[in-house]
Amino acid sequence: NLTIEELAQIYDTHDRIGVYSYDIKENRVVKSYAFNPRLMGKRDTYKISYSDTEFEIATSDHPFLMDDNQYVLVKDLKLGMKVR
Repeated sequence: NLTIEELAQIYDTHDRIGVYSYDIKENRVVKSYAFNPRLMGKRDTYKISYSDTEFEIATSDHPFLMDDNQYVLVKDLKLGMKVR
């Protein structure tokens, strides 16, 4: 796994980076692209745990897709909420 800082050093602003995203209309995970990774400074982060071994690190304003197809910012997540 690469950090955003490492991605910014490797990829040019016009390069496409393969990622996975969730397509609400198709109700499935699909391959997609990210562009122009860049470090925007340092901010506080949260660790979002899915299990004992799976987690993500995100900033407070990062949106997460919930089971009801609505987005909730990390800062508004509560224990027990189901992230898609």
